[in-house]
This record gives sequence, C-alpha cells and structure tokens, in this order.
Amino acid sequence: MMCLWLWKRSSVRTVLCWSARMMARIPFPVTKLDSMLTLVMCWLTFSISAMAMAAASSARVLARLKVFTAVLSLSASAKRTTGLVGLAVCETPRERLKLLYSKILDALELIPANAAYRKYTEQITNERLNMVKEETDLQKLEDKLQAGQLEEVILQAENELLLARKMLTWKPWEPLVEEPPANQWKWPL
Repeated sequence: MMCLWLWKRSSVRTVLCWSARMMARIPFPVTKLDSMLTLVMCWLTFSISAMAMAAASSARVLARLKVFTAVLSLSASAKRTTGLVGLAVCETPRERLKLLYSKILDALELIPANAAYRKYTEQITNERLNMVKEETDLQKLEDKLQAGQLEEVILQAENELLLARKMLTWKPWEPLVEEPPANQWKWPL
C-alpha cells in the first residue's frame, strides 16, 4: 500500500530504495523464512512491473534484480540450521555418509565373519550405503533412511565407526577367559 502511494509520489528508484530499506529493518526469524521469501517475491514482482514503466536505467536495474533473485533462490534452498542444539548443518552429507560407511565396512572386515556384530552391522551399513549412492535428492534420502535428518544419520555413522573400532580391541567374539558362575544368568535367585 505504501509502495503504491510512493509510486504515485516519486520515482521508481525511490520505491525500490524504500522497499529495500524497510525489508532490511524487519527482523525475520528462521522459522518465518517462507513468509519472508513470499514477501520478497511480492516485492520483486512489484519492482519488475515498476521497472517496466521506468526509463532507460530499467535494463541495469533488471539485471541487478536477476542476480538478487538468483542469490535468494540459492539461499532459500540451502539448509540453514538443523534445529538441534550442538548439531551443525553438513554442507555435503552424501559424500560424508559414503566416506563413513566405507570406513565402517573396512573396520568390519577385520572382525571374524561369523561374529554376530559383523553380520548385522555389515547388512545395515550396506543397505544405507546403497541408498546414499542411489538417491541424489537430500530430502528423499532422509525419507528413505527413516533415521531423522542427515546430520543425525552422520552422527550415528560416526558413533558406529567408533564402536566398530572398539570392538576390534574388545574382541567379544572370543570365548570367555573363565567360565561364568552356574546361576549367573538365572533370575530371580
């Protein structure tokens, strides 16, 4: 409404400058990102129609707006936060998961083939690695894995790699050093 009043009262440049200043002053929380993008797109639509009516400088301003919309679309598609305290956004989650899963598989190869931990962990890791290799869309990958956000899956994979390396030192597949007491596993006594 104010932009239309300014349009009648002054030049396109004033309208664009006023709109940009007003948008810069409004504090938008991350949760309201969609509302902000809607507002920006409305502002751009008005600005483009106003530029069409403007004089010779409209081509230059239009070029600047194209750059602005390209930057805006890139920033809108990038994930800014996980929403989880202490868990940062990973810029390349697929590559990170591929690397972690291959390291887990390498560590599991050192465990005997008949060990239960190796069998089941290898099965799960291979399934997830195949999903990561097949799916390029990150949102669809999150849905396929069904383990939360990709950053959470990365954290799980890092922890699994640490556990696989600890299992190599603990060697739970080897027989016990001494026999357990007769009623150790009986409950209640």
